[in-house]
Amino acid sequence: MAGGRSDAVVAGEAAPHRRVAFISGGALVLYLLDSLIRNARFLSGYDLTIFDQGVDDYAHFRAPDVLIKSQQPFNLLGDHFHPILMLLAPLYRLWPDARMLLVAQAVLFAVSVHLLSRVAVRRLGRLGYFLGAAFALSWGVLQAVDFDFHEIAFAVPLLVLALDAVLDGRMLRMALLAGSLVLVKEDSPLLIIGIALVLLVQRRFRWAAILGVFGIGAFILLITVVIPHFSYSHTYTYFAYAGGGSHGVGGLIGTAWHTVFSLRGLIFLGALALTAGLGLRSPLILALLPTLGARIVSSNYAYTGFLFHYNATLMVICFFALIDGIVRQRGGGGRATQVLRWQTVLLAGVVAVSVARAPTIPSIAPVVAACPRCDQAQAAVSVIPDGARVAADVFLLPHLVDRAQVMQAVPGFVDSTGLPLRADWVILDLDSTSFTPGWSRTLLASLLAGGRFAEVARPGRYVVLRAVGR
Repeated sequence: MAGGRSDAVVAGEAAPHRRVAFISGGALVLYLLDSLIRNARFLSGYDLTIFDQGVDDYAHFRAPDVLIKSQQPFNLLGDHFHPILMLLAPLYRLWPDARMLLVAQAVLFAVSVHLLSRVAVRRLGRLGYFLGAAFALSWGVLQAVDFDFHEIAFAVPLLVLALDAVLDGRMLRMALLAGSLVLVKEDSPLLIIGIALVLLVQRRFRWAAILGVFGIGAFILLITVVIPHFSYSHTYTYFAYAGGGSHGVGGLIGTAWHTVFSLRGLIFLGALALTAGLGLRSPLILALLPTLGARIVSSNYAYTGFLFHYNATLMVICFFALIDGIVRQRGGGGRATQVLRWQTVLLAGVVAVSVARAPTIPSIAPVVAACPRCDQAQAAVSVIPDGARVAADVFLLPHLVDRAQVMQAVPGFVDSTGLPLRADWVILDLDSTSFTPGWSRTLLASLLAGGRFAEVARPGRYVVLRAVGR
């Protein structure tokens, strides 16, 4: 499919796999630097702490009841369904540290880059190296790497392998890989349904039906039965993000209309279209539709933005569609070469904007500069004894979670289920902007005035409190 000349060139090269390994190896180094430097400078936070507590429970054969979510039993599977995290438990036993999750995520993303690059080179020849590097530096991937750890890191390589199987026509392999996505998160069945749409257009009706029924059934089962079963509230709390609310279908349509035609929505959809480029002519681009549809009807602005980890899987679909689109363009006659040149320029521009706007370089560059705040934070954390029960500022949590029972200090001094925090130690960042301006100073005054806590240390902008009588 990729055109004989390019394939012959690649086949004749001394070490194409070595070049692909260079791309993925470079990506791994970049991802590790980003996430580990960010963590060392006390910029990791809440989500890394959640997953650390959950994986720690799995590593010790316990239910993933995470303290940071609630002081009552709060099974993480009742928040989001991601049993695939159990695969990290053996690694956590070997290295019980939040940084292990960051390393694992970097490896999973780098493996994805390697797999996608091999597909691109196999089908497109030397141009495939460029596409592999472009994927490694794409906006969805770079942003995901920079935002703590998330289970989506498992979805990316699985989706790469599944779409590769679609292109190769290996249906059983595709079905097994796509089906395994249900173990990643409850919204992953939307990706399965998307692949079913691709198979439908390709007239693979039997496999489309199998995958479509499985995806729809899994999605409904997870959000209406499985997650409510584990949830402390016996509900799927993220229904609240559906824009329809109590207004039903009309509300969903209204939210979708507002999202699509808002400046934010148009920019987001435009960015996806520019990233996919010629991929818009490939049926693989249809795999985006169910996930994109669910986001468009959501009231959560992050789902149609460029922050956080949500867009990594969308990058996989865009780049696979682009690979297939280029293959199709090469068979399009005399204008094909000119169109492909413009596609290369377009993608180079998208990557340049991605790198310029991504937090990757700003996260790595400060490593050469002094960080008084980091020294102060480390001094504050060092005061807390092992095994202590501590409520701390969000950016201190990952540095305490592996040796203490940690909760997040918030303005109301309650957990996410409304229970008052029962902590023996408290660390506050007096310059915190996590909530309203000055919230931490107000909370400090309240805790001291109540007579339950006394100040024991004040390294710079941080203040450490200990429960009176402890």
